[in-house]
Amino acid sequence: MVFSSRTLEVYYNNKRVAFHKRSTVKYHYTTNPDHLPPNHKFVAEWSPQRFISWARKFGPELEELTIRILNSRPHPEQAYKTCMGIMSLAKKHETTVFLKTCKKALLLNQTNYNFLKNTLENKTYDLSDEDQADVKIVNDLGLLRGKEKFN
Repeated sequence: MVFSSRTLEVYYNNKRVAFHKRSTVKYHYTTNPDHLPPNHKFVAEWSPQRFISWARKFGPELEELTIRILNSRPHPEQAYKTCMGIMSLAKKHETTVFLKTCKKALLLNQTNYNFLKNTLENKTYDLSDEDQADVKIVNDLGLLRGKEKFN
């Protein structure tokens, strides 16, 4: 590799295989999509809106959970792996059971794959009538708090 304040050159077997202009913006990445390996090009086509649109097809619970997952990371791209895992879980489980699990995750403010996976595996997705009322309150107000916070 040869780099200056303005450029970066990558060599392989004494042959230049890549040339990039360097960004002067601190902590800013510049990536040429043509230089990405095939598995990274696939990821580069993902977007928060793509995951939200997919989740919306399953139901409002998964849509809300997906939005919260994407918003829970400093950069949405950091949540893509979690979203892909959740997509995989959604395909493997009955929709009504999966949406119950999403409701429980929303109620408990759990935005991680392992919570959903463990809840589905242990079949602990059913909510009591009281918990279901809390979820409705939470969804209507857009807040993630149990009923004790509203007294």
